[in-house]
Amino acid sequence: MRDESDAPTGVVGVALDITDQKRAEALLRTTERMAAMGRLAATIAHEINNPLESVTNVLYLLSRHPGLDTTAQAYLGIAEAELNASATS
Repeated sequence: MRDESDAPTGVVGVALDITDQKRAEALLRTTERMAAMGRLAATIAHEINNPLESVTNVLYLLSRHPGLDTTAQAYLGIAEAELNASATS
């Protein structure tokens, strides 16, 4: 503010409490980060599970092979067990 001679006489200001707005913005950023991490985790799981499914199918077919000796059957059982353990983790 100024008087008739254009000398400053005071200041007018406005104060706003933006605490709630800042909290909402921070929550939104956190939520968006969590959603992005969830999408990334789902993509990684998909990329891992697809090849594991192929290996599972091959092991199944191999386990039905009539000429498999007992040692090979034992190794096949170990492979199937390890694959099942990693697929359910």
